[in-house]
Amino acid sequence: MERGKETIKNFSMITLGIAIYSFGFTKFNMANHLAEGGIAGITLIFKALFNINPAFSNLILNAPLILLAAKILGKKMLGFAAFAVPCLSFFMYFWQELPITVDVSHDMLIASILSGIFSGVGGGLVLRSGGIIGGGDIIARLAQHWFGMPLSRALLLVDGVVLA
Repeated sequence: MERGKETIKNFSMITLGIAIYSFGFTKFNMANHLAEGGIAGITLIFKALFNINPAFSNLILNAPLILLAAKILGKKMLGFAAFAVPCLSFFMYFWQELPITVDVSHDMLIASILSGIFSGVGGGLVLRSGGIIGGGDIIARLAQHWFGMPLSRALLLVDGVVLA
């Protein structure tokens, strides 16, 4: 019974973390054309080049990574990824449709700081609960698995490659 409560708690915290992360992504990164690392950053590139909504490209770009994670990292990671990726897309779409505007376009430094706060808090809740936010996290966990690289360093590497 305790294991079931712990699982519900973890998935609740993952959902809350993804909601916080996606709010920052949508209201600060997307709204102000700021860069982002990982697969989320690639979805912003697709938005700029092809006008594809990141909520949809997130699903498409993450699908092969979910399958790879399941094959290499096991069923538990498949469960987290299969939950997190659609949850992230849902919240990306939700925050876009919700008529809340946080206008900080006059100061990109403030927009960047707020984006970082929401990303950090949201991502921290997700990772602390054993989950992932999306593809960048999957790639980082694979690097951790294959090369014994610390997760923090692998995440920095993945984000740095996309930002470059």
